[in-house]
Amino acid sequence: MTLDLAGLADLHMHSTASDGMLEAEELLARASRAGLRAVSITDHDTVAVHLRELDAGGVEVIPGIELSCDTEWGELHILGYHLDVHHAALLERLEELRQNRVRRLGRMVDRLLQAGVRLDEAFVDDLRGRPGSIGRPHVARELVRIGAVSNFREAFERYLGKDGAAYVPHANGLAPLDAVRLVTASGGVASAAHPAKLVEEAPESFFGELSKAGMRGLETQHPSHSPNQVKNCRRVAIGLGLLETGGSDFHSDADTENGGRHGGVGSTTVSYAVVAQMQGLSGRSSTCAGHAS
Repeated sequence: MTLDLAGLADLHMHSTASDGMLEAEELLARASRAGLRAVSITDHDTVAVHLRELDAGGVEVIPGIELSCDTEWGELHILGYHLDVHHAALLERLEELRQNRVRRLGRMVDRLLQAGVRLDEAFVDDLRGRPGSIGRPHVARELVRIGAVSNFREAFERYLGKDGAAYVPHANGLAPLDAVRLVTASGGVASAAHPAKLVEEAPESFFGELSKAGMRGLETQHPSHSPNQVKNCRRVAIGLGLLETGGSDFHSDADTENGGRHGGVGSTTVSYAVVAQMQGLSGRSSTCAGHAS
């Protein structure tokens, strides 16, 4: 029997479980309206959305995650697909990362106070108690809400960006090699997210080492990649025999405007054949449309 590989997939998007503005069900509704066959919700450092049943509306949902890592050339994120979201070692490490984010939040709150901006204690307590992951975007939106800044960009320029008064580096102690091994140990397929900057700046051996450690993909298709960067990423992927993954990296509607680095749901896609290939590499069955495993 011939395998049906028709259709498109958006393999990178974020929900309210991390720094996205939409609930998972709304993401899936948009995916359905866009005619997508499959999606992966890849929240930062958490699989919380995949630990509950989802009304997928006929769209295939691939369990996913995006792990934040640091390198000497800058930040690199590792995407994980088809992973076992109940894997004990994975959940233990993700809880450690969540606690790191909570501690970082406390330091940001202190620095904002030193800069003359006081965040509501109830807001901070709510963030600390979230089951998913928390980060600067949550604080930025609160700064806009309380009138400390006029928009999201100003929040980062004045307070939360690298030159801001309340900037705290995101040091979670997770190296890219560790992230790749964490994904593969949980039965998943690892792919480097929006890697154009590191493709340009890191030595050629860098991605080769990740491949040797078990990484099986490279996100060549991303809204922030220029045509030339896509070409460079494809060269690396082909040279190492990696799958070419891709997705919109959707966070919110506002992020898709004015040349932002994120796109709308379904705006950047790959063939469903990529999903099938990843499934084969993971050895795990596809998630049934209608709920996440």
